[in-house]
Amino acid sequence: MVQTDLRFSFEAGKNNEESETTPITFDVVEFKLEEALNEPFVLEIELLSSDANINFDKLLDQPALFTIWQGGTAVRYVRGLISNFSQRETGFRRTRYHAVVEPMLSRTRLYSDWEIFQQQSVPEIVGKVLKADRVDNYILNAQQPHLSREFCVQADETDLQFIQRLLAEESFVYRFEHGEQNHQLLITDVIQTFGSLSSTEDTEGQEDNAPAAQPVLYQPNPAGDRPQPALRTFAYQEKVRTARQTQRDYTFKNPRYDQQQMSIGRHMPAQSTEYERYDYPGRYKQDSVGVPFTRTRLQSLRRDARTATASGDDARIQPGVAFELTGHPRGDLNTFWRPVRVEHKGQQHTSGEEEAASAQVSTHYEQTAELVPATTEWKAEIPPKPHLHGPEIAHVVGPVGEEIFTDEYGRVKVQFPWDRIGGFDEHSTCWIRVAQNWAGAGWGHMALPRVGQEVIVDFLDGDPDQPIITGRTYDANHPTPYRLPALKTQQTVKSKEHKGTGYNELLIDDTTGEIKTQLHSTHGATQLTLGYLTHPRRNDGTGDGRGEGFELRTDDWGAIRAAKGLYISTDERQNAQGKQLDLQEAIDNLQNALGIAQQLAQAAQTAKAIPAEVQDQRQQLQEVYTDLKASGILSNSVAGTALASTRSAQVSANQHVTITSGKNTDVSAAKNLTATAADAVSIVAVQQGMQLIANQGMMQVQAQHGEMNIIADKTLKILSTHGKTEIAAQKELLLTCQGAYIKLSGGRIEIGGTKLDLKAPFNATGSATINYAMPMFTPAKAAFNLTGTPLEQHEQTLTRCRFFLFSE
Repeated sequence: MVQTDLRFSFEAGKNNEESETTPITFDVVEFKLEEALNEPFVLEIELLSSDANINFDKLLDQPALFTIWQGGTAVRYVRGLISNFSQRETGFRRTRYHAVVEPMLSRTRLYSDWEIFQQQSVPEIVGKVLKADRVDNYILNAQQPHLSREFCVQADETDLQFIQRLLAEESFVYRFEHGEQNHQLLITDVIQTFGSLSSTEDTEGQEDNAPAAQPVLYQPNPAGDRPQPALRTFAYQEKVRTARQTQRDYTFKNPRYDQQQMSIGRHMPAQSTEYERYDYPGRYKQDSVGVPFTRTRLQSLRRDARTATASGDDARIQPGVAFELTGHPRGDLNTFWRPVRVEHKGQQHTSGEEEAASAQVSTHYEQTAELVPATTEWKAEIPPKPHLHGPEIAHVVGPVGEEIFTDEYGRVKVQFPWDRIGGFDEHSTCWIRVAQNWAGAGWGHMALPRVGQEVIVDFLDGDPDQPIITGRTYDANHPTPYRLPALKTQQTVKSKEHKGTGYNELLIDDTTGEIKTQLHSTHGATQLTLGYLTHPRRNDGTGDGRGEGFELRTDDWGAIRAAKGLYISTDERQNAQGKQLDLQEAIDNLQNALGIAQQLAQAAQTAKAIPAEVQDQRQQLQEVYTDLKASGILSNSVAGTALASTRSAQVSANQHVTITSGKNTDVSAAKNLTATAADAVSIVAVQQGMQLIANQGMMQVQAQHGEMNIIADKTLKILSTHGKTEIAAQKELLLTCQGAYIKLSGGRIEIGGTKLDLKAPFNATGSATINYAMPMFTPAKAAFNLTGTPLEQHEQTLTRCRFFLFSE
């Protein structure tokens, strides 16, 4: 089978029609052209030239044009760049060469990168990569919406692998269109926009969505010379393929929603729909993306469910461009088909006549093609994403001057060491989640990585688009809190003041024999230290001891609050034995004090003095201090309790103040000692005497508005050792003993008794009187507010206090 009017031509080295470079022409011996949807084409061609010294620099990486001629008409152009050129054997007059021609897109496989794309759609990302690789002869036709991807990473992929993966994921297909001057990359997400072989025929009556096409003839096994191009073989097949695609994914913003999407195939009248493929994760985070992703994946899986293979010599057939088949004996095959892969082969034997005695005298061309029905939404196989096999190191970043940069979810941004574009700022990556030690609904552990910190970033399912921070590490710029290995026994959780130099710290020191735990804040040098107290350890691991036990201290203010009660004790409980409110020693002491008070109150009552009100003491013991039933403060000491103040000390109670001692109660004052009671003062010495002594000053004992009784069971002495004794009364003065008396009243002196003895001379000089100045007393008044509310226009509350002083 020969085609006498067919020929091939090839020229190379001319950039475009405006270039002054003269192309180099070759004779074509044979060629093979492989082209397919979503693949760069490859043209391998054997050439002859009379020039055995061709300069490779003028050809390699330069434009080339291959043309198939039918008579004087160019049937097909193939434009591209020479990617491989080799010189082979040299004959009598001509030299044989071999060339490989590929599209400009093939050059993108020579580039690779690790690059982050944020908030960009696939058309935008692909356009950016193509522009960076100087591929500008393309048209991207997006018929469907393509949402921006929050975070998309090219990781360990060539630019071509990256582009092809993104295009396939979002249902894009591409082909090449060739002209005499250039070739163009056509990208679309609706394959029907690729059109069909040009036709001026009426397309009315064609099946739905089928493009108009110049018919391609099916003519098997013609005899002799082929009168016109046609398909010589045509085989159709159907395959059982996945019928249903189901996918799920996860987003922390809606954790209970499974995001399940399902897509069911078309044109399956005889196939079961139960053949389901279930994938997780689906690589989407919202339904608006999940629906097309799932549909595209199913279309990719079913791309060869209905296919045909054909061979012939119609050079117009090329991937993506639909045609109508006619002449097939099976009528339903005479329909519209779209090539997805085509292989062209040709030999032009006249070019080698001088080199081979067996050379034929004609040119031969044939092609084989894989076809799908033209109405099929054919999608390319989706390449797998790069899988990162381990975590990576990164550093937390943020705006200039900021130390903590986060969002409402506690996410941060990082700079990866491989990122050549990021500026170590808030634009380096998207927000990345941070794994915490504990996380619950409003509770858990929260420690945000801060700007500059080194972190460990892992990837969910190994997906470079799904980073998550799983740990933090120290580096040379961020050393450990304490020098190692000298201070290896210290464990710490230590923070840093935001934009300051202070810190908070929980320090656990496991030094042998000197263990301690310390909770510390530099604000006010406030800290609680438990165990062996030391000053901060030096770099050699040693530290000066400060004590043992615990210390709570601050340079500022302190407060201890316990709403239900507070117990302070020095009673021993080895190794924390017993219970928290084991108050037995304190209660025993209070009960003993209550017993003393009851006995002395009874004695005071017997002596006709005012007894102590022990009922309140008993009530407090039963209702407050026992088991701390109410919010009281109870303190007990084994060896003693001391209260000291550099200035003043105050004891105040809205109701009763009780002081009881088993032996002595001593009250001393360097200056004055005052005791004032709003009602009465009762002082009783039950067994010993009572002394009221003014060592140097005057002593006054007054009953300013009532009677005064000075009574002694035995001798009563009124003495003035260095002065005089005055006894005066406003109305009457009476001295009496065993019936005898002296009465002074109204200016008269009356003496009575059974006998009057004068033991000294007696002189009567006449009458005389003395006007004695009696002191005047002003009634004292005190206003009390016993409710605890301050008096109006008074800053402090006066309280009613009754004091009982007893001596055994």
